[in-house]
Amino acid sequence: MKKKYSKWTLAVSAIFIFIGSLLGQIIIYFIKGEFNYSAILGSLAGALPIILINALYVYFKKDQTPEVDERIRNNMIKYMAFSSQIIFLILMIVLAAVSVMGMTSIPISSLWIIILAYMMIIGIGSLIVKTR
Repeated sequence: MKKKYSKWTLAVSAIFIFIGSLLGQIIIYFIKGEFNYSAILGSLAGALPIILINALYVYFKKDQTPEVDERIRNNMIKYMAFSSQIIFLILMIVLAAVSVMGMTSIPISSLWIIILAYMMIIGIGSLIVKTR
C-alpha cells in the first residue's frame, strides 16, 4: 500500500504548499484586513507545473524498475562529496587572493551569487551522474 502512493509524493507536497499559502493569506486577511492575490497566484503557478510533471511521470512510466540503484547512489554520493570539497577549495583560494589584493569587505550579493552557482553546478552535475 505504501509503494502505491509513494510516487505521488511530489504532487501531494505541492498541493500542501499551495494550501499552506492559502491558509497564510487567510490568516493575514483576518489580522491586517488585506488579501494578497499575487501570493496565491504565485504559489499556484509554482504548484501546478510540479503536479503536472509528477502526473506525466507517473502515467508514462511503464516498467517497474527502480529509479536509482546502488551504483547510481554511490556515484552520486562520491560526486557530491568531491565536487563540494573542490568548490569549497576554489572559494577559499579566491577569498585568499581577494584578501591579499587588499579588499577588506565582500558584498553579500557576491556571496549569494557564489552560493547559487554552487547549487546549480551540483544539481546539474547530479543529473548528469544519475543518467550515466
